[in-house]
Amino acid sequence: ADCRVIAAWGLRANLATVLWLLGRTDEAEREWTQVLGEEPTNGNALFGMACLASARGQPGGAMDFLERSVASSVAPGGAHLELAWLLAVCSEDGRRNGARAESLVRRAMGSSAVSPVRALDALAAAQAEQGHFKEAVATAEKAIALAKQMGDTAAARTIEERLTLYEQGKPFRLIVPPSP
Repeated sequence: ADCRVIAAWGLRANLATVLWLLGRTDEAEREWTQVLGEEPTNGNALFGMACLASARGQPGGAMDFLERSVASSVAPGGAHLELAWLLAVCSEDGRRNGARAESLVRRAMGSSAVSPVRALDALAAAQAEQGHFKEAVATAEKAIALAKQMGDTAAARTIEERLTLYEQGKPFRLIVPPSP
């Protein structure tokens, strides 16, 4: 393939990301869809479509795009971590897989593209999904300590809420609001 064509599709995927960040989701979706029409394995476009599906309360759709993104990606990163999170906490029973989630988190943990607090939070959720609540509690406590050390009190509070569930022997479930 012509390198200029490949570069152009990469730029379109980046444009879509900028549109997404500006809140122009319909335009972002059009750009990502065009990119995927020409380059079905474009990891950035797949990840973007996953974010869009997640924001629309469609965890199953998000997982489908993340699966494709992970399969197309050479190095672990954000897509691996987001897929792991959904595999651990998805509200749809048949979509969860704690062991696979844990494997994906552990693979992504060394990547500079991954927040260590977010990775520990996802690891705790994966452990809880597997019924390993003692490990989930210990991992969540590490995530809370690291979040506080980094000055991220909002993340610490959110993880503390999940920690309470793990201490009660309950996994965290993502609550998806009903579609209007």
